[in-house]
Amino acid sequence: FDYVKGSEKPRDAGTVYRNSGTNDARPQLNVNVSAAYSYLSALTREQGKLPDELQTAQATLQRHIATLASDPERAENANPVPRDRPLLELASKMILRDSELQEQVAEAFTTRIHLVKTSEAVDELKSYVGTLPRIFQESNEPGRALMRYLCEVIVNYSTADNISPATARQLATQQIFAPDGDLTPEGSKILSRLLDATIEGYRWYLHPTEKLPWPILLNGRWLPFPMMPLFP
Repeated sequence: FDYVKGSEKPRDAGTVYRNSGTNDARPQLNVNVSAAYSYLSALTREQGKLPDELQTAQATLQRHIATLASDPERAENANPVPRDRPLLELASKMILRDSELQEQVAEAFTTRIHLVKTSEAVDELKSYVGTLPRIFQESNEPGRALMRYLCEVIVNYSTADNISPATARQLATQQIFAPDGDLTPEGSKILSRLLDATIEGYRWYLHPTEKLPWPILLNGRWLPFPMMPLFP
């Protein structure tokens, strides 16, 4: 890889870079095991192609999801839903400043029977996050890992002009930093897929007792349900 601007590489960027809702939603109690494995499959496809910090955030999230998918009862001991969601708020601020990102988020939440307007993208995101299982709220480690991963994807996918200085400072307190470089076309596609996969995960976690309507694609092979955990 090469960066098009900046005198130093802030981190190893893999193949991604070249140089340079509503607040009253009720969270679910259980974990949708089928959704967890499908989400893991989507993340695994892009393994090794990401900047170091995003790769680390992804690996942490994968461990948490794999553990919960193999032992869903762990979710029963989750902490209560937090009053504050700083990582969700940071993600929301970045989306609101980027019209193209708003449009993609709105499209990802839109279904054949539910149209999400671009202006409603952040509200829809907050609504869905509010109904995730309690274990995936920011008061618990898996929840913090999930929202940190969303922030890392967005900060890598968005442009520096769309991240205000105030938001950049808030991100820095969470040890999240925008890369000093421009996305390659391949990198843009990878991050777009990861953002869509993450939103898809939010949508299906809303139904902890339902199975996904599609099989899992892993390493080029379609796998039926149920399947064994992806990680030991």
